[in-house]
Amino acid sequence: MRELRLGSGVGLALSVCFLAASIDIATFSETRFADLFTWVRFVSATAMLFASIAVPACLLAWAVSARWRDDRRGAVGAASIVLIAALVPVGLHALRVLQSGLPDGVGPLSAMGIGASVALALALLLAGAGAMPLLVWLGMGSLLVRGSKGLAVVGWTGLAAGLVSATIAASDHEASARPNVILISVDSVRNDSFWQYVDSRGSDTLRSFVEGGRRFRRSYTTYSHSLASHASMLTGLYPPEHGAISRSTAAGAIGSALADDVPHLAARLRDAGYETFGVVSNDWLAAPYGLEVGFDTYLLHGRAQALAYFDWSILESVSVAGFYKAWVENALIQRAHWNTRILLSWLEHRDRSRPFFAFLHYIEMHVPHKPDARFRASSEEAPFAGLDGEQLGARLDAGEVPQDQLSAALQRIRELELEQLAEVETFFVPVLEALMEDGRLENTLVFFTSDHGDNLYEKSGSYGHSHAYETCGRVPLVVRGPGIVPGDDGRLTSIVDIAPTAYRYAGVPVPDTLSGVDLLHDPPRSAASGDWIYLQGVDTTKEARWARAVVWADGRKFLRDEEMEQVFDLTGDPRELHDLLSAEPMLAATLRGRFDEILEDMNVAETAGPIPTDELPEATREGLRALGYIE
Repeated sequence: MRELRLGSGVGLALSVCFLAASIDIATFSETRFADLFTWVRFVSATAMLFASIAVPACLLAWAVSARWRDDRRGAVGAASIVLIAALVPVGLHALRVLQSGLPDGVGPLSAMGIGASVALALALLLAGAGAMPLLVWLGMGSLLVRGSKGLAVVGWTGLAAGLVSATIAASDHEASARPNVILISVDSVRNDSFWQYVDSRGSDTLRSFVEGGRRFRRSYTTYSHSLASHASMLTGLYPPEHGAISRSTAAGAIGSALADDVPHLAARLRDAGYETFGVVSNDWLAAPYGLEVGFDTYLLHGRAQALAYFDWSILESVSVAGFYKAWVENALIQRAHWNTRILLSWLEHRDRSRPFFAFLHYIEMHVPHKPDARFRASSEEAPFAGLDGEQLGARLDAGEVPQDQLSAALQRIRELELEQLAEVETFFVPVLEALMEDGRLENTLVFFTSDHGDNLYEKSGSYGHSHAYETCGRVPLVVRGPGIVPGDDGRLTSIVDIAPTAYRYAGVPVPDTLSGVDLLHDPPRSAASGDWIYLQGVDTTKEARWARAVVWADGRKFLRDEEMEQVFDLTGDPRELHDLLSAEPMLAATLRGRFDEILEDMNVAETAGPIPTDELPEATREGLRALGYIE
């Protein structure tokens, strides 16, 4: 019989959808899948989304073909179904390009994949239109129908396997007794601004979280920009020691990758049996800079760099079908921040028989501050109330603010930062709520911190992260977990202390090469021992010149950039208003000597050097361009 029955028609459409899904995932992104099973689950989910669009249209084609004579009905139906199903992914790619231009993840391979999909669809269209009459004339219409029925069996089998694989839940094994570790980093949060916000505007959830943890009020970053500082969090080393450093040049910002022999927190914990998961929003934090090393699953701006588990929410990272799903959802419902949704879903569905290390990052505090109108606390009558950080910063930089209004303008800049923090709090607070409500804090160590602060025109005349002053160098650090005594802690700390603290807490040996200390067990840095922390930065106001500083436990600070040296006593001068270089030459000479010795003794990592901007993946260039680092 040459008639193509309904079930065979649907199965044929499904088989084409599975083929299209395999091609789409292979070309849409350059995701590294942990195993074949994970890849199959994403292919199956993609095929089902394609089918949700293709099958209704194919049913219409099947119904129309019934009007043809019996000897052509099956061939017409089969050809129409193949063509419609093949055109679905092409149409979705076109929809994405029309809506937002080429996808963020499109590189040479992806572009070729999109072109190949279009070429395949056109080839099928021409071949189908030309071959169908020929096959019927040669009396091979029945052969075409039988082949279509065979493919239909494949399609139905694929659907059954897909439904099973895409809905498999994590194993219900007994939860691991080993402690979990979570690192939450909110980009560009000043230490003083964070505590002012918590005390005056923070939600009950945020206050409850910080009140239940150890609050290190005197904590420092290691670098004025994201790449090096986050590398310090994950390695326990200072920037010269781990090698992942960024700086600006005439051609734009450039960075070097993490040195190959540097111990990485995620990699070492994974080797110790931990499941490792990262979801971040800053292109400095992923390939080719090396921070993604050691993570089973690593997601950046919705782009999946590595996947070890299946989640419907991640589908938009690996296929255009997922983009279609997200597009529909965004049009119908208001959803939480993508990073938050992904982490909470992973926590809910993961295999709890293994302990985990999770790295969660948010970029939205990055300057210029542009808080949503819902979070504007200033009255409409207040000076400069209608301007965001970009607009007001441009006026200040251009000298267009009258002197008698300068104080109000600077106050508005500070207010914008707090308003932006109010908005960003709504992104990460659901994570804190989930951790506190479902009992995970009973077996989880949580670090909450930032990669650097920001200058709000107080130091170096800049708006943003620049230099090595306290405004940029001081960051909040809260550590909460079982057995940790809550309260304020005034000891000198650094983000290099995160890795050794996590190692010890997880029962993993701490590498001897680390510069950080275990905040929960090691003695605090002391003035009597001359203990210190190191930080450096880039002076973006002066052709990106280096700035380096050492802060000692007794509150003394020595700072050097390429033009000058400065000495501060932070105990009585926390805002660095009084340079003691000339007033106390003996002190300056002593600190200069110690400073030089520290730099001379510090190990310097061997790296391949800065990665030229034109050698970066296109998606990375676009991400850094959006942040203002390259033109």
